[in-house]
Amino acid sequence: TRVFITCTVLRLSNLDYHIAARASLPIPPLLPPDVCAFRTDLRPTRLKGTSITDRHNQIVQAINRYSVRVGISTRVEPRAAAFSADDRRPDLLMNDRGHCSYVDVSVCHPTAPSHLRFNPIQLQITCSREQHKTRKHKPYAQQQHSKFISFVVESYGGMGQQSLKLVDQLAESAVQAAVSRNTIFSPARIRRELVLAVACAVQRGNAQVIQDGHSRYMRSLSASRLIPPV
Repeated sequence: TRVFITCTVLRLSNLDYHIAARASLPIPPLLPPDVCAFRTDLRPTRLKGTSITDRHNQIVQAINRYSVRVGISTRVEPRAAAFSADDRRPDLLMNDRGHCSYVDVSVCHPTAPSHLRFNPIQLQITCSREQHKTRKHKPYAQQQHSKFISFVVESYGGMGQQSLKLVDQLAESAVQAAVSRNTIFSPARIRRELVLAVACAVQRGNAQVIQDGHSRYMRSLSASRLIPPV
């Protein structure tokens, strides 16, 4: 869950690294927990267009980038009408030599107040989110004669079982790409670089979420005249 610490290919800014390191040690947050935006227990409709969405999109882009690298045809956010009748839309459609898979990405925060009350064990929240996404989307994927993969990542870096299986699938596709395109693709390298890309995307997004939370908190204090405007 701390692979971002040793990452030399995909760099984090100094501030992003600083915040990620504090969160992983763990060191008390820079802000009181009740004013920090580092939460996932809010209604998703209230978070659209924010750093929460940006973090999610960075993970989707990382998966898409490495899928294309190993020769998989992809489509980001395929048309909802082609997937279901009620506008449900997965994040990514992957076509690996005729075998189609729909991928839906989700980030969960295991220490959110709504999760802590259940006293979860390690990756329990991730497993629950995977099951929820699978129940929601798998029937529609089966109607398209396709697989469904729920790519769930914890805000602290843990990855769900289906996420790890997708990483292995891309590593296997790297072998096929090496044979068909006469290029050198190392499965171990693809696997490591993809995990690093996802880890850095999560930590970069976490840092932005926390900074946005701090900005909103300072604006609320300023508006209430508890502190002078900056």
